[in-house]
Parts: sequence; C-alpha cells; structure tokens
Amino acid sequence: MNKTPNYDLTQWEQSDRILMTDFNADNAKLDAILASQQAALTAQGAAIAKCGNCQLYFTTYTGTGTYGTGSPSSLTFPGQPCFILIQSPEGSYLIALRGAAVYQALMSGTNSYFPGRLTWSGNTVSWNGDYAHSQMNTKDAVYRVLALLAADE
Repeated sequence: MNKTPNYDLTQWEQSDRILMTDFNADNAKLDAILASQQAALTAQGAAIAKCGNCQLYFTTYTGTGTYGTGSPSSLTFPGQPCFILIQSPEGSYLIALRGAAVYQALMSGTNSYFPGRLTWSGNTVSWNGDYAHSQMNTKDAVYRVLALLAADE
C-alpha cells in the first residue's frame, strides 16, 4: 500500500487488502485538514475586513461667531473620528488628529498658524481658539468637514 505525498492518505494497489480502518483514518485526516483550512480562511477574512479600516465622512456646519475656552465648537460624528480636516470658505483649514490636545489652524493667504485646544470624547471632538476665524467659527461662514472614522471600533 502506498501513501499520498502531501497528506499521507492511503493509495491502494490491486493486491492490497482494503480495510475500513484505513478509510476511517483517511477521513479523519481529511476532516482535520478541512477544519484547519476553514479556520485559516476565517482568520484571513477577519484580517481582510480590517484592511482599509476607516470610513470617509463629509459634513458641513455654519459658524456662530463665538470662540474661546468658554465657547468651544464641537461636532459629533457617526463613528469615532481619527482625523478631521475643517476648511473655511476662503480656504483656511484646521487639522485634528485623534488624541492630540492642540491643533494649528493655517489661515488662507498667509503663513500664519494659530494654535487651539482639542478635546476628544467618544464620537465627539470639541475645539477652541483665540479668534473666531482660527476656531473655524466665523459667523455665518459655511465650513466643510472631512473626517476619517475608525471602522474597526
């Protein structure tokens, strides 16, 4: 009697006596191999699901003109934000990275950066600056917001 090279399964020759124990042993080997392959495919599927583990989210808001520590701006997202970009109508922008306590707002047409403070809580981020324009909250201005939300949270 011969065995297959990869899984050591029984290969009978014409003169061999065929036994039920050989069949059962081969079936047990095949079952173990298939179970192992299924587990590997399940693990691979879970890993693939985490690839590109972010979701793009776009929204807008209209500024109220308030600013400072007593009047923070805030946004609540449908998922946990990891990165936020806010752009003013004239092209100034604010970038916020999850966990950072401060941001820098770059004012359009200048090389001026204005610092501000960030607070993160679940799906909500709040920020405040020393001026309405650096807090991205100029009265009646419509701001565009692009966020990357964690899809694996």
